[in-house]
Amino acid sequence: MSFTRAAMKNDIAIQLNKTSVTRGFYTDDKMNSAISQAVDFVATKMFIEDEGWNHKSDYMNTPAACTTIDIPPHMAMIMEVRYLIGNTYLPLAYSQEYGSTQWSDASGMVQFPNTYRIVDNAFYFNPALGVGGPNYLQVEYVAYPKRFLKDTDMVDAQFDRAMYWFMMYWSCSVLVSGVQQFQIPWAQIQDKWEFTVTQIVAKRNQQSVAIADFEGC
Repeated sequence: MSFTRAAMKNDIAIQLNKTSVTRGFYTDDKMNSAISQAVDFVATKMFIEDEGWNHKSDYMNTPAACTTIDIPPHMAMIMEVRYLIGNTYLPLAYSQEYGSTQWSDASGMVQFPNTYRIVDNAFYFNPALGVGGPNYLQVEYVAYPKRFLKDTDMVDAQFDRAMYWFMMYWSCSVLVSGVQQFQIPWAQIQDKWEFTVTQIVAKRNQQSVAIADFEGC
C-alpha cells in the first residue's frame, strides 16, 4: 500500500480529537517526530523478526582491477553478493580471514573473485577484480526505511494496512505521553495491531513450500 505522512497526520488528529484531554495536544513538529519514531520502531521490529524488513536486489557497476566498491548508504544488511561471469551471476562467499596474505596495489594481480569482505562500508576484493563493467555486482540486501522529509513523502511499499494502523496509534501514544495520569483509551487496539504486525512479518519470512501436483477429478 502507499500513503503519505499527511494522510497519517490526518488520522492522528482525528484520534486525538476524540477526547477532550488530548484535543489540540499536538503540533505539526511533534506529529512529524512521532511518526518518524513509529516508522523506526516498526522497521526495528521487522529487523528482529528474522531480518524481515525490506529485502531488495540491486546491481552495481564495477571498474576493472579495483579492490574496493563503496556500499550505498541505504543498504542496511548485506544478504548475498554475486559477480557476473559470462552471463551468470555467481554467489561470492564472505571471507573474514584477518591476518591473511594480501596482494599489493602495484602487484597487478587480478582474478575472477570468489570471496569478498566488508571493510569501512565498502566491498573489498583482494586480489583486485579481473573484469568490470555495468551491473557486474548483484547485491541482495535489507534496506533502511526511508526518512520522511515532507508531508507528501510516500511511505515505503513494504508497509501494509496493519502496520499503518499500528504506527498511527503508536504515534498517538507518543504524542500524549506528556499528559499526566492519562489512560490511553486505544491501548488494546494498539496492542492488537502490533500483534498482527508481528504475525505478518513472521509469515512473510517463511520459506515457500512446494505444493504437490493436483490433476483434479
